[in-house]
Amino acid sequence: MQQIADWLKRLGVEQYAHCFDENDVDFSILCDLNDQDLEKIGVVSLGHRRKLMRAITDLRNIEKNAPAAASPPAAAPAVPRSPDFAERRQVTVMFSDLVGSTALSVCMDPEDLREVISAYQNRVSETVRRFNGFVAKYMGDGVLVYFGYPHAHEDDAEPEEYGGSGLGVAEASIMMHEVASHGGGMSATSAVHINLFGPHPIVVKGTAEQKARWVPRLVAGEDQCCFGFTEPDAGLNTTRIKTFAQKVPGGYLVHGQKVWTSTAQVANKIMLLTRTTRYEDCARPTDGITIFYTDLDRSKIDVHRIPKMGRKAVDSNAIFIDGLFIPESDRIGEEGKGFSYILHSLNPERILIAVEAIGIGQDALRRAAKYARERVVFDRPIGQNQGIQHPLAENWMYLESAWQMAMRAAWLYDHDKPCGAEANAAKFLGARAGHDAAWQAIATHGGFGYAKEYHVERLFREVSITRLAPITEQLILSFIAEKVLDLPKSY
Repeated sequence: MQQIADWLKRLGVEQYAHCFDENDVDFSILCDLNDQDLEKIGVVSLGHRRKLMRAITDLRNIEKNAPAAASPPAAAPAVPRSPDFAERRQVTVMFSDLVGSTALSVCMDPEDLREVISAYQNRVSETVRRFNGFVAKYMGDGVLVYFGYPHAHEDDAEPEEYGGSGLGVAEASIMMHEVASHGGGMSATSAVHINLFGPHPIVVKGTAEQKARWVPRLVAGEDQCCFGFTEPDAGLNTTRIKTFAQKVPGGYLVHGQKVWTSTAQVANKIMLLTRTTRYEDCARPTDGITIFYTDLDRSKIDVHRIPKMGRKAVDSNAIFIDGLFIPESDRIGEEGKGFSYILHSLNPERILIAVEAIGIGQDALRRAAKYARERVVFDRPIGQNQGIQHPLAENWMYLESAWQMAMRAAWLYDHDKPCGAEANAAKFLGARAGHDAAWQAIATHGGFGYAKEYHVERLFREVSITRLAPITEQLILSFIAEKVLDLPKSY
């Protein structure tokens, strides 16, 4: 039975070893088990049964292809999902807000109104949880919720301790695409995705104590984190940041400034990228960079909102740090190794931005097609004219093509395969397709496209950021030319 226990451990579900032991399940009968058998012996989690059945199927294939081979137990692999495996989930995203709150704000005391909104949000949350929904975030006078979203540890044992879902980038992409597709634009998506992959360095390089201390509070929405990475004089050249963390007894003392720090108006935590060794003193440009996750102490950090053309529901800020003390226990990973840690979250971020841009573009395209069907000029719908039809049809094709690239990138990432080219290509194609579709929606509406009434001008403003961030189109093209086409580096 030790072989079964070792096999379960490699799969990350060692907690079921006693179930197999008590039911005398060994490798001689393992391949005969089905999903119902696993449930009967005590594997109650649907996600864990699916994981075990995938591994059992792999064992069956090994036996089928090598019938004379020695027994598979000791080397029984925890093989990842095969390329032809595709699991579909239906996820319903809903934002439930208090009807009439704007009118109430005129006639009620602000403190009383806050109590009403809080009571409403609590009641909504209770109802959602009663019907197995997931409360993602309180936003304004409403609650963002998911139904069909897996509970913690349904698909993976590892996040169980911290309250995560155990899902991958593919599932996150489907969810964020849905959020983007229904009018909220980047304002809606950014409210959700900022804490989806931004804190990834904690999961990748944090200690067990740090994960236990930080991750459950982030998952539960008790902490909100902002990210201090970009600097005004460095831009995309991250190695040239100047914010410096000076080693002092018990921790570090930080001085510097950051720009485009999202949610700093409301966050109580900050993930901060600093130098702990001066650039000129490092053997390599990427050395000497350290990541911290710590309290956002507003007595030491001055936060200034940046007015902008879109994504206005999520604040962007310039922050100025003067003498912020960070305890050593709030450093993530090794000192000076932070640059490599942030690379873990770059590809997921680009994939999510891609699907969000695609969702916004599809929203704009639906509005344009509806208007083209209903708007009658010269006794015929304008959508009957090829001059209107063809650009919209072209938009549809580009959006669908970008979606396929994004899903391929997500699949590669979730299966631990190289995906840099695909993730960058998805971001480029998704942003371009979404931007072009939003612009064509304005053009289809004619003069009314310039009016706020039809919302397409807002979608155009919302999607524009996806062409600029988190990486420019020009750097993506350079990356593809150099890494995929093996052309000389141009910069």
